[in-house]
Amino acid sequence: MKRRFPLHSFLIITLIEGIFSFLWLLFIPSDPENAWILGLSITRVILLAGMLLLLLPLAILTFKAYKNVEWYQRVTQKRDRFLSRDEYITIDFLIPIVGTLGGIYFLITTLTTSNLHTQGYFIRLAPIVLWLTVLSIQSIIYLFYWNTTVSKAYLKHNGFALLLIFITLGLGLALHLYLGNPDREEIATYSPKDNVTIDIEDQDIYLVYKEGYNLLQGKNPYARAAETTELRWNNELPTYLPVIYYGSWLTHLAGLQEIDQWLNVWRGVFLFFNLCVAYLIFHIAHHRYHITTLGIFGALFWLFNRWNLHVTTIYHFNFIPIFFLLLSLSLHSKHKITSYILFGLSLSIKHNAIFLIPIYLIWAWQDDESQSIKNVVIAGLSIAGIPLIASLPFIITSPLGFTKSMLISLTRYPETHLGVLSLDALLGWVGFSAKIPLVIMVLLVYLLSWQRKLESFTAGLLIMLIFVNFHSVLFRHYLVWIIPLLPLAVCETMLTPSKVSTDPPIQDHIP
Repeated sequence: MKRRFPLHSFLIITLIEGIFSFLWLLFIPSDPENAWILGLSITRVILLAGMLLLLLPLAILTFKAYKNVEWYQRVTQKRDRFLSRDEYITIDFLIPIVGTLGGIYFLITTLTTSNLHTQGYFIRLAPIVLWLTVLSIQSIIYLFYWNTTVSKAYLKHNGFALLLIFITLGLGLALHLYLGNPDREEIATYSPKDNVTIDIEDQDIYLVYKEGYNLLQGKNPYARAAETTELRWNNELPTYLPVIYYGSWLTHLAGLQEIDQWLNVWRGVFLFFNLCVAYLIFHIAHHRYHITTLGIFGALFWLFNRWNLHVTTIYHFNFIPIFFLLLSLSLHSKHKITSYILFGLSLSIKHNAIFLIPIYLIWAWQDDESQSIKNVVIAGLSIAGIPLIASLPFIITSPLGFTKSMLISLTRYPETHLGVLSLDALLGWVGFSAKIPLVIMVLLVYLLSWQRKLESFTAGLLIMLIFVNFHSVLFRHYLVWIIPLLPLAVCETMLTPSKVSTDPPIQDHIP
């Protein structure tokens, strides 16, 4: 006999839990110094309003589930179709598992922290986090009991692989938490040439921290570049598109303005995306190409290679744009607009993959036999949307400063952390002429793409290899962009799309 967890029961339990959390948040003792309205601070009012926005549609859905039988049947049929593939079940299991672990960690930290500033923030977030944590646990139970026959078939096909990836992610979490701890013991070195002492003020992340503070003060970070005539060196000018600076500004706006408090938040963000990249490599190899061993290898190779570990120790934000780039490449074949938008998001955080833009446009041109220019325009606008919207306020207020800031990447003198110069540097070329070798190599990759010789991850790998080996500037953290593309390009080489089978059909088990 199959045990079931009906959808309407799931909804009503979630609604009751949400109401309880709302009342808990409402009746937390107020701080008179921060009272804004009805004795509540503006932060509390915003949190309560956000919970209401979640509870009202949930209440409507719960009511419809009990009163509208036809609607309820349509929803459950859509759920059954969606959960008829292992890949989607994995994603649906993974999200609540992450929510459960993250929520438990947050709640334990809230109860045990002795930092009054942290405690003041966390205690007001605790009701919402508790609701989401309980909802995550409940979702795991629901996914198993919505149809136990399907769940058992899924676990039979994927259980061991999931166990391996969770162990891998757990090991990665432990190591990167240690390496990313500013208070860790000094790392042993065995050569005087190895300098692993990290001074946070010498790192890019400190400039991101400062630009966030400048935004808080109403200053345009790019305006400083308008006054400089020196574009050969980067004298602490902003060279990234502004999305990462917006994130820094929001952290300052939340009151976390001390560098230690600010960095604690961003360390968690970087670690989250680091683990997401590892899981995405596994997910693509396991579910799309059915090469589980390579998926586990790829996740291990990503989490424990020297370049990844270095990025963690210097608190760089490379993991965020890398994740969105990989996600974009993985979705391109089936969800093109989403893929273009995600690629634009990656560029708006860090534009290392900018030379992939023409390849995306070539793919758009080749999408159908008519080779319509309309596809290219849609792709271009979708990619440019987030970078342009994010940059527009700074372009309007200081067009010259913004332009100069963006040009620094093209005009700066050769520079390297590794002591290995590029071809142009060895020949004494500087500025635009120094980009000739890089442009030649990139054009050859564009030709291969035009000839339909490259799959998505292989194209990405070649472009990033060219960037690392022919760009005038080479920093250690650039090497991390190559790593996740290697196992995914191998997947494409081992099994072409025509040979890739779909997930084992389990929809036959669904009544």
